[in-house]
Amino acid sequence: MNMNPTVSVFMTVYNGAKYLRPSIDSLLAQTFPDFELIVVDDGSTDGSAEIVQNISDPRVRLIQPGQHIGRTPALNVALRAARGLYAACQDADDFSLPDRLERQVAFLNENPNICVVGGWCDYVTEDGHPVRTAAPPVSHPEIVNYSVKDSPFIHSTVMFRLRPIVDLGGYPEEYRFAQDCALWLKVIRTYATANLPRVLAKRLIHPEQLTQVPELLTVRTEEKIRLLRFALTHPGLPFRARYAGRRAVAEAFLRHAEALSENRRPGAAWRFLTRFIFLYPDVWIVNASHLWHIGLTLLGPAGRCRALQMQQSIRSRFTVR
Repeated sequence: MNMNPTVSVFMTVYNGAKYLRPSIDSLLAQTFPDFELIVVDDGSTDGSAEIVQNISDPRVRLIQPGQHIGRTPALNVALRAARGLYAACQDADDFSLPDRLERQVAFLNENPNICVVGGWCDYVTEDGHPVRTAAPPVSHPEIVNYSVKDSPFIHSTVMFRLRPIVDLGGYPEEYRFAQDCALWLKVIRTYATANLPRVLAKRLIHPEQLTQVPELLTVRTEEKIRLLRFALTHPGLPFRARYAGRRAVAEAFLRHAEALSENRRPGAAWRFLTRFIFLYPDVWIVNASHLWHIGLTLLGPAGRCRALQMQQSIRSRFTVR
């Protein structure tokens, strides 16, 4: 195996045996062969490490920290172990199209000013049915403007120049879920970036994903608020981007209030709901039905019953007979 491959592909896995081997196989089938694959097993108990150990391809390296350290620290373990000029991300339940690495290496070779390049991605169900295609913006100015609303890159499509990312400190470890978006927001302040306008990967939608765990929803929505606020501090944002970002922060407040109410934290939910209403009056009007739903949740059984009775009474008065 080449001790200094062109690309270091890395993934972390924690009890992801169900999808791990097909995900790795999508990389081993790449048309660009000069890469290493670093798999960090984050203390799995389901045989994930054994799956990697049984792969005979010398390009595959398994790292085991020895305990469950969490996804963000595990990603940084992989970054520190990388030996390539470029590094590419892939989550352990996603799949790269065969020419993904070839296209991204060619792009970075031809565009030395670009630090990070991503691409588009198909979201699919476990049985392969397409759900949607995510197509983030292509040019750097568009990426900056889009970052005030959502992550401008899809993690499993990203390739970057390794040294600048390491110099920036890698993935911010204060984030449990949005560590990739937090990193991209730092990158776009210093380096030029791009997305290739073509599908490079497939992402599975399945119930085992951390993003599907209801108990962790409040952590995700809180991180979203922090990231959006940081994105709005990017120098030189045009007025339209700032306005879009302000609306995104407002809606993140609303989603956080909803998550708090569903996790039986009514006091905190009321605080965020009140801040949303008073800080963003131009946004809450178009979210009136969503506000009503959260309000019903926070009122409790007795208050909810009275509110629904009042709603029915109002509707009956305006119903044309």
